[in-house]
Amino acid sequence: MVFETISILLYHIQTAQNRMWKMTTRTSRTPMTMVPSSNIGRGHRLRDRSGTTLYTSAVIDGFGKSGTNDKDSNQKYEQLSPREDEPNLNNFPASLSPEYKKLPFSLKTTIASFSALSTFKVARTSRFLALSALLESLKAGSRRNATIQIAQYLLKVLITTFITFFLTYLIVQDTFYPPDRIDTSTLLKREWMPSTLSKFSFVNTTVPSVLTDDGLDLDIGPMGVHYLEYPGYDDTDVDTGISDSYNFDVIHFNHGFGASSLSWLPAIPSIVTKLGARCGLAHDAPGFGFTDRPKSSGRENGLVPFSSAGSAALGNALILNSLEMKNVDDGSDDDEEKVSTPSHPPCIGLFGHSMGCAATLKMALSLPVEMKKEVILVSPALVGKKPAPSSIDYKLHLDAEIVQQTKSRVAGIIESQPSMIRTNICIFIALLRSVILDPCISYLLKRAVGRPKFWSNGLRLAWGTSDKVNDSDALRFQWPSIGRGWEGGLLSFTRSRLASTCTYDGGELKLLQDVLKQPNTRVTIIHGSSDPIVPFSMSRKIVEELLPEEKINLISMPGMGHDPFEEGMEEFIEIVTSEIFRN
Repeated sequence: MVFETISILLYHIQTAQNRMWKMTTRTSRTPMTMVPSSNIGRGHRLRDRSGTTLYTSAVIDGFGKSGTNDKDSNQKYEQLSPREDEPNLNNFPASLSPEYKKLPFSLKTTIASFSALSTFKVARTSRFLALSALLESLKAGSRRNATIQIAQYLLKVLITTFITFFLTYLIVQDTFYPPDRIDTSTLLKREWMPSTLSKFSFVNTTVPSVLTDDGLDLDIGPMGVHYLEYPGYDDTDVDTGISDSYNFDVIHFNHGFGASSLSWLPAIPSIVTKLGARCGLAHDAPGFGFTDRPKSSGRENGLVPFSSAGSAALGNALILNSLEMKNVDDGSDDDEEKVSTPSHPPCIGLFGHSMGCAATLKMALSLPVEMKKEVILVSPALVGKKPAPSSIDYKLHLDAEIVQQTKSRVAGIIESQPSMIRTNICIFIALLRSVILDPCISYLLKRAVGRPKFWSNGLRLAWGTSDKVNDSDALRFQWPSIGRGWEGGLLSFTRSRLASTCTYDGGELKLLQDVLKQPNTRVTIIHGSSDPIVPFSMSRKIVEELLPEEKINLISMPGMGHDPFEEGMEEFIEIVTSEIFRN
């Protein structure tokens, strides 16, 4: 009955469709100016020289490349303006809105009126709201019963009218006033990237066997990756033109769940400069930001790019590419030149936040062992049990063999089933997910992030002092939501976690323990004492109870929440600087 009422309402507002459409598209005629393109067509090949094949990667810059024809190249587009309080962060294009547009008051009034009128119209034939049945009941009953029956009837009318209004409002808003979504290729063509530090490159790389649960290398790419690159410390000798005394060759930053590389944007320039680094890099993990979202189709191998191991592989590809470019800039044209040398191995800084700490640890574990690594974990969200003592390693090895044998038997049973049954089951599950689950969850996500103040309210819940959240803080989190397919990317990332894709054998605490065993590697944990997302007690438990024999320096930031490098950036940078240079 409700849907019948909605159909009547949609019929009545059909005549206003053209007018509403013009209202929503009027901003598309805003005068625009041309933005010059840059960073086009640079390609580099990466090789690892550590004796063990870790990565075979290629990074090709794609910023500004869109395969447009001459007609498109002459099109003028709006030039983005930087924020006054954060010059490296761009405002949204004025012609796009990341939020649902408000319906005009006259249209809301019209929907409310027709909701009430249509409800009474449908009531003539509906058993639920049959007015004739009410009149007959009133004639046969007492006055007291009549009052109750009238009240019940009016309540039904009000509830039905409200539901009709609510559903119609959603339909009209989603049809004519939805938030704008735009694909990454269009953003690149128009150079509407979120930051002045933004770059976009196509990466071919491999998840090394040390990070896979089956012991096999897994290829990724070609895959478009959005990342930030900040050219930092420059101590080039005026006479020789050689710069070879950086404290860090590269510093890389991994973001947490629901964020992107933009979360590190305010801190990157200061950290890179104060630590004396040649450059700073931060990429969007697949499923977040503007990095490509390959279609997973629900298959486990298709979920590899969305795993922490996949993100680590992309991050290391960017680091190795940057080191190779350093050799080129220093005049090393020999194709056999190594990225690192025994006399001066590269020094890499690796920062990770929240769930991104797992990717940071995997990057540290799979980079060449001769590299010096400073690992900073911020509010780490690491999962796993306490690593077992070495005395029972053999037992664990036997248990692993039993588990593998059990998996093989189960796989054999499944494979023994008729192929038609297996195919039909897979088809049913895929249809259930793609037709019902994914669209429903995607729509709920779209409605959630399309509400005004959604991101600022979320940050206020995560920070220790909610009053510190400003519009630029919220904008850094809101920017990726304008990308088409953002909801699907988040679902693929979540599915990779649920499917335990490329999980580390022994869990993430064992991963941390193995990183600490690496030569030339030091780990520091920085955690806000008032973190409501990942309590400080979890990091303290890791250091004092789960890994008491390991040398991990734990630093508390009093009063800070889950994002201390944003909430208290200056204090955070001072802590990092003093910790790294204390020895």
